[in-house]
Amino acid sequence: MKKYIAILAGGILALSSMNAQTGLQSAYFLDGDNMRRSFNPAFAPEKSFFSLPAIGGFAMGLNSNMGVSTFLFPTSDGQLTTFMGPEVTPSDFLSKLNSNNNLNFNTSASLLAFGIWGKKSFFSFDANIKADVTANIPYELFEFMKNPGKSRYYDISDLAVRGDAHLELAFGYRRTIADRVNFGARLKLLAGLADADIRVDKMRVEMTEDQWSVHSNGTLKASCGFLDIKTKGESGSAESSDENDIIDFENIGITDTWTYDKIVSGYGAALDLGADFELIRGLRLSLAICDLGFISWKNSTLAETGEQGWIFDGFEDIAINGDQENSLDEQFNALGEGLEDFYEFHRTSSNGKRNDMLACTMTAGAEYTMPFYDGLSVGVMSSTTFDGPFTRTSNRLYANLRPCNWFSMSVNGALTSFGEGFGFILSLHPKGYNVFIGSDYLMTDFAKAADNGIPYPYGQFRMQLNFGMSFCIGKRHDLRSTQPLIGF
Repeated sequence: MKKYIAILAGGILALSSMNAQTGLQSAYFLDGDNMRRSFNPAFAPEKSFFSLPAIGGFAMGLNSNMGVSTFLFPTSDGQLTTFMGPEVTPSDFLSKLNSNNNLNFNTSASLLAFGIWGKKSFFSFDANIKADVTANIPYELFEFMKNPGKSRYYDISDLAVRGDAHLELAFGYRRTIADRVNFGARLKLLAGLADADIRVDKMRVEMTEDQWSVHSNGTLKASCGFLDIKTKGESGSAESSDENDIIDFENIGITDTWTYDKIVSGYGAALDLGADFELIRGLRLSLAICDLGFISWKNSTLAETGEQGWIFDGFEDIAINGDQENSLDEQFNALGEGLEDFYEFHRTSSNGKRNDMLACTMTAGAEYTMPFYDGLSVGVMSSTTFDGPFTRTSNRLYANLRPCNWFSMSVNGALTSFGEGFGFILSLHPKGYNVFIGSDYLMTDFAKAADNGIPYPYGQFRMQLNFGMSFCIGKRHDLRSTQPLIGF
């Protein structure tokens, strides 16, 4: 647990260790891809299809405006140390940070999916499992950790960490209206598996003699039936009666009882709406809003930071070079212990209930097919996930190529909340099956820890990998058969 907290709140270092869109954005304009329906329910594949568990579709993404090089630094003796090492100056480390330092890890897997074409309608069903971890770490927290003597006061705001995992059953319907507009809707039924949300809206740290006085306005919400979340009083680690109700992160464990109520901790529903149409000959526009809904959680632990504040002794035994007796692993442990002492959450209730709105996503796209060759098009897509301090955007410019009915590809450049990127997708869809592979982000900066060592990503964490396979049946449908709204 120490390392987990250190990773999320201290730099996501062990990446060296919801609700968000986990689909492949690079596939947005590819008619031959079966899974692009996740962005807009008005989209449909060319044929009826079905997919099987494990091979239907898998997505995993890691996006951040931070990286290994942000937090690990070489020492004069050829070792590595964290940003807290004495050889690392405050300016060397802090100059690599942003005002808000973000991380998002998401993954999803298709358990079952099928779609059936009617004359002008398309029906679909999807069963997916999704997980999402997001963190927003303000610059001021790192400034206090690295350079605590620079100021007497530190104001730290908008620290937030959240994780979510749920099962999703989606029922979709898409229909062509008046031969001009494709309209789609998708109803999602959700079963929540786990959810944790830690937010510190405001924190004031003041130097008093040899200690720091901390006052904070923060909340912790956790709903996970298979976790045993103890207080220091329950675990026996409290040093005084004032600590009895403080959440003991060190001693959070797994329950010994695995029942349905322990596995499923919430229920909810959501709605996706979308439209797709040709404005003028060759120019198609699309718009969708997804995940309009909520989830109701049970087995909830609620906690708040103390009104009276608390005393923090500082980060100790961290700023030592990475020799054998004080390895990076030990430095992370020390960092985690310091962060545990820095934040105090007093439990206010357990086994309660709460309702949360989902993070909805709005996506708009425009595609123009070249008049001299209908197998070539360019497009632009913008997507925004509205999620408070975790709100993020993605804007992409595409070049799409379809030289024949059984092969298509797309490449794109992206400007997102996490920085710039490059994405692609290759899709094979001959008679009988559809297979694709693609990525929304490709890491380009790699380094080796030693001679002949395995390369690891050294720059910013930005990667999205998707692949899947489905089986196609029935005749092919022309997805661009609608008439333009404005004809000339």
